[in-house]
Amino acid sequence: MESKAWKEFKRKVDDGLSTFIAETIEKHSTEIHIWFEKYRQGKCSVEDFANKFIELSNK
Repeated sequence: MESKAWKEFKRKVDDGLSTFIAETIEKHSTEIHIWFEKYRQGKCSVEDFANKFIELSNK
């Protein structure tokens, strides 16, 4: 059984990750959309898309 403190910690991590993803998408929406379309069309792997997302998030 999970403690209340552990549940609160996980919620904060989830909230922080959601914020990080949202901010990255907002800041780099055009380039992320281009890479998403490449992935969707099978022109790059999910790893390629994820690596590009991480690269952009570090800018």
